[in-house]
Amino acid sequence: MTEESNGDNATSCCYGHFASPDAPKNSFHWGKYLRKKKSGHHSPHLMVFSETVPLFSNVGMDVIGSHLELDLLCKKEFWIYRIVDTEGYFFKVKPLGGKDEWCEFWVHFACPHYHEITFAQNNKFTFKPPFVLTRNEIFDALRSMQGSKTLDRSFQASVIQASRLQDHSLHVCPFKEGQWVEVMDKTCVSKMRRAKVSQIVACGYLMEVEYEACADTDEESSTYWISPKSSLVHPIGWSNRVGHDFEAGTEQISEVDIAPLASFAVPLQTVDSCSQSRSRWVNNQKLEVVDPLNMCNITVGTVAKVLDYNYLMIAVDGPKFDLGPTSEHFCLHESSPYILPVGFCKRHQVSLTPPPGFKGEFDWDSYLQASHCPAAPESNFKDFSSEVDFDAMLEVGHKVESVDLMTPWVICVGTVAQKAHHLVKISYDSWPSGHDQWKFALAEDIYPMGFCELVGYELSVPRQFGEIKKRNKRRRPRKF
Repeated sequence: MTEESNGDNATSCCYGHFASPDAPKNSFHWGKYLRKKKSGHHSPHLMVFSETVPLFSNVGMDVIGSHLELDLLCKKEFWIYRIVDTEGYFFKVKPLGGKDEWCEFWVHFACPHYHEITFAQNNKFTFKPPFVLTRNEIFDALRSMQGSKTLDRSFQASVIQASRLQDHSLHVCPFKEGQWVEVMDKTCVSKMRRAKVSQIVACGYLMEVEYEACADTDEESSTYWISPKSSLVHPIGWSNRVGHDFEAGTEQISEVDIAPLASFAVPLQTVDSCSQSRSRWVNNQKLEVVDPLNMCNITVGTVAKVLDYNYLMIAVDGPKFDLGPTSEHFCLHESSPYILPVGFCKRHQVSLTPPPGFKGEFDWDSYLQASHCPAAPESNFKDFSSEVDFDAMLEVGHKVESVDLMTPWVICVGTVAQKAHHLVKISYDSWPSGHDQWKFALAEDIYPMGFCELVGYELSVPRQFGEIKKRNKRRRPRKF
């Protein structure tokens, strides 16, 4: 690890913090942000992500106040540091005997240069403070930590285990390269196609699928990046079972290459075990919905078709609004967090985008009356408040790492810009508000600070920190 001295903080390393050895060179490193951070927490507690990312013993606030030994200059010269703060997968440390803020700095959980107390002594390494202290000051500093907490040895062991997932990406991803699934056609969201898992990256948190060859397939549209836990990934045969439009290809697929039903973690994906109950939905019911083609908007939608197993084809209202089969209808299950009852936006004080071409102030009562369509009953929608306290989850201003769903192989620096019950609007740093995206607060593609560094995946650099390529030309990840 190379060191640089910047005059303000002699402990700064090349990334502005002590980093994971697997941190990609071209990635954004949070140390640049953390050094400028004011007091208060700007990242959610790791437990918020307990269902989506690796966690370790004594995470978050529980580790504050613990002591560790750190080889500051990578010369096998250790000193004791106290953890004074945490943000995502980082903790801030302060050396014993240090009195000023300049001697505080950030360390990534996966940094290999910190250890439990007594590590240096047991391995016969030098024990030396990083600045000049008198003999009495050293004794006073060591006495000050008597009876205090030390970082548990199991903490770093669990971090190392999680970091090594890079060599075992299938441990996180339920799929294997070469397996076949059904996935939404990215060029025609109203259709499904068969696709083969061609690449798994980021310790299994992202995968690339290659569409089965069809008559109109071109090279640019032949692949698609997606989370293995996405609701857009289904078992082979799913479209036929639920009645979804499907574009068949010509390839012969062996049974052994079909992804097993147990790989699909999203509820109701395994339709064989799903009871076919009488749907509460009917065509023409109105609702509010996150526009999948313009995710900064919650807009007006209509149930265009009710499929089996309570899947719905949704149409976004507009001047070319058509309930007949079109390429712009998209499929969501009734339990989706992205379909919302009429009045949701007003209740949670967020803007509802009226249909394109609509003139005047939008009012649901007048609109329903003019369209001669009923509002979908609120009882049709899943009540997410019974599952988790969303007020204790992501907060406005929190920093996260989030997949940009318009370029889904890219993970960006994001800020929670707005909340609406179980939804959060992610604003991508340095991009205009038109690129914001509404996401489920428990979405599988929102991660804590330091996640990309942990799994060895590139985090896109915001433009205020350096040059960045145009959004539609961002570099695709290399194969690991």
